[in-house]
Amino acid sequence: MKKLYLAIVILIIIVVAVGFGLQTFGILDLKTLVFNKVKRMPVVKDVVASQEIQKGLKDKLSKKESAINKLKNQKEDLQAKFERREEELKVRSQKIEDLKKELTKLKSQKKKQENRVKQLAGIYEAMEARKAAPVIAELDDDLAVQILVRLDSVKAGEILSQLDPKKSAEYTKILSK
Repeated sequence: MKKLYLAIVILIIIVVAVGFGLQTFGILDLKTLVFNKVKRMPVVKDVVASQEIQKGLKDKLSKKESAINKLKNQKEDLQAKFERREEELKVRSQKIEDLKKELTKLKSQKKKQENRVKQLAGIYEAMEARKAAPVIAELDDDLAVQILVRLDSVKAGEILSQLDPKKSAEYTKILSK
């Protein structure tokens, strides 16, 4: 019996050695051949199938993780963009508020200026044209015209007639615009 076992072991060694020799020289693909034969065995078939399923699941998981990372990066980029835009909006809102305050201030100044011009017009209205004309001629052209506009047309005409003709023509041009 020992001889039989020894003969079987020697036969197996010879077959394996020949197989490895054929594998080494590229004559026979022993690995694929054995793997395909073993895959058909019921228990091994289930193990190989589960390994292939696991590999497929790992690939799917890897793809999903990659997609999740990509989405996270996109979210972070969008969040940063949103925060920049929000900051820009705050700056612009503050600028608008500052401009509104400036506009209110300018409107107030303009109203005060108009009231002063109105008062001055009242003063010049009360003056004689021959006395008002030389004073108006010395004023800034813009202010002089503003006063003349607020005067009664007869009074403004009298003052313009008392002015130097060049100055009178200049004011008339400005008034006609």
